[in-house]
Amino acid sequence: MRVMSAWGPVFVVASVAVAHADINTGSIDVKPPWVQAIVSTERVPAGQLELHDHDAAIVATQLREPPIAIAIVYEACEMWIGNDDWETDDAGRYMGALNALVKAVDDSALAKAGPAGSKIVLITYATGAELHLAPTNLASVTGSALGTQKDFKARIGTDLLQGVTLALDQLAAIDTPRKAMIVIGDGNDTNNETAAPALVELRQRAKDERVDTFAIVYKTQLSSETSIIGDFVAGPKVVQSFAALGLELESIIAHLGNGYAVLFDARALDWDGKSHALSVFGGGRQVLSASVILPVWDAPGSPWSAPWRWAVIIVGLVALVGLAFLLRSRLRSAT
Repeated sequence: MRVMSAWGPVFVVASVAVAHADINTGSIDVKPPWVQAIVSTERVPAGQLELHDHDAAIVATQLREPPIAIAIVYEACEMWIGNDDWETDDAGRYMGALNALVKAVDDSALAKAGPAGSKIVLITYATGAELHLAPTNLASVTGSALGTQKDFKARIGTDLLQGVTLALDQLAAIDTPRKAMIVIGDGNDTNNETAAPALVELRQRAKDERVDTFAIVYKTQLSSETSIIGDFVAGPKVVQSFAALGLELESIIAHLGNGYAVLFDARALDWDGKSHALSVFGGGRQVLSASVILPVWDAPGSPWSAPWRWAVIIVGLVALVGLAFLLRSRLRSAT
């Protein structure tokens, strides 16, 4: 069986659900007659993965490991980052989250979370947002790329909305089949009232652009008790310690590292231009479901089943009649 060497999705899912509701990952794309599902779950052989649509069940044709682009967006005000590495005045000395993040990146094997071609981009936000690390090869990243406490000295503000927006813009410019964003901070914006509805809109943008989203909330002593990151990410993880923050980041990165693409030869489905509830099952459980429009498509078949078959028949009959008259005329002339 011939399998496509490249994948160019035509339609993107309208909605996705996965086995674990707090993991906002997964997508299904269609390009007749192929259906490709991207899942993040325990790897199983292709023969144990099935695509379901009503009574139809199709076994996977091929597994792939598509590159991923990951954006890490983290709060960069001094009080959240910390200054205990350099501040000597105990009254103004704060234990911050940066050192825990650096350690987590190194301990998590982030550099191995995607195959060759994968990218990483780092975004910081305080007063405004900055591109801390332009898109670079994921394999080369270490915790030191996040910076040191002194890099963020005297920074104030929590412009979360700007950080998320910049991250989406950066991811949109990277051509990879998989994309993910991890937002880390105290969950607030400098102006929650105006940022909250804007984050809801960005949540839809992330879905439309197939960006898997995650968030970890850690609050310092000076953080507000409120949090609006939930308007962008469903089920943000709230942690109470630096150790828990590091473990949560390692868990997310491990989850991303499990992502792979499953290709199905789905010519047996009804390509009728309507929405279909497609589900992917693997290892005896549902790992992904989505409402997907299957565009109108006719499977190549016999030429006699084509819409223009009657035109071919008529033209053939006319030609035969003409040939018969010509032969008859020649026979008469010969006699």
